[in-house]
Amino acid sequence: MGKDSNKRKSFFIAIRRCSSLVMVAVMLGISNIILEEDRSVNDTRVKTEVLQTVDDSEDVD
Repeated sequence: MGKDSNKRKSFFIAIRRCSSLVMVAVMLGISNIILEEDRSVNDTRVKTEVLQTVDDSEDVD
């Protein structure tokens, strides 16, 4: 009966460890999704702006 109890105990420990790993992976994935959404909303990359220049020689009549 002692061996059966040890097998059962090790089985539940393995199940608990696997479920813990799955939960950590899901939480990490959700964290990455939230971080990516935050980056896309508050994008801090340098943006290229096109400046419109006015030629002074065209205004002379």
